Amino acid sequence: MVINVCVLRQLDNALAEDTAQPNTQPKTSHSSFHSSGYTLRENTNSFTASRDTNISPGEAYDVINHPQIRAAASPPPSSTLPPRALDVGCGAGVSTEFLWNMGFRDIDAIDWSGEAWRRFVVEGGRESECVRFTETDDESFVEALEESGLSSVGYDVIVYNFAVNERKARSMLKYLRASNPSSRLLAPVNTQPDYWQKQSYLLLDRSGSVTWSAADVGAWSVQFQPDVTQGTCSGYWCAPFNGFKKKVVARKV
Repeated sequence: MVINVCVLRQLDNALAEDTAQPNTQPKTSHSSFHSSGYTLRENTNSFTASRDTNISPGEAYDVINHPQIRAAASPPPSSTLPPRALDVGCGAGVSTEFLWNMGFRDIDAIDWSGEAWRRFVVEGGRESECVRFTETDDESFVEALEESGLSSVGYDVIVYNFAVNERKARSMLKYLRASNPSSRLLAPVNTQPDYWQKQSYLLLDRSGSVTWSAADVGAWSVQFQPDVTQGTCSGYWCAPFNGFKKKVVARKV
């Protein structure tokens, strides 16, 4: 039987935190995760995410709290692994905290820039050993995942926080956990290939069926930062203007 060390330590730390004095909680914890950006509800920016903070309009995070995503946090009783999530383009870690609060206790959070993560999680928030941040792009992360031999473990949920072509979204479905029929991938998908001006949210199951979609969230049309790994990405949000350089080897922060 596989036992996740984070689950055991969460119980130990929960007992310790019950008796701890105020303001003595460690910066690195097994039982909790926090981004100081979590309470910053960005309501003035219609473009996800803000260049300054990597914090998106609140409605974008509300979508992550979808009933089907919550259902994916409850694996079958036969599973010995904790709910597992991949947060792609995690920015300041706000989406990561949403996933944590929904019950995911084994999270890979990735972003090609670690600046917002360092500001809002490492310096201003609280890290957890059950949440691993990697400063890399999604394609480099997948390459490293395949090389590690761990790709078969799978995720109960994969969340994209930037625009992608539908082909890329569907290519990631094989990394959903096959043993969990509720596993889902959520992504803002371009309405046309390589057209970065408009997306629709798609929620996909492992077979590729669209189980939910939306062209608008709250007051905003769905428009996200483009996928910087794509050659068709151009302008303010893309290389060389945003400083993106593909990382061949994933780097931990």
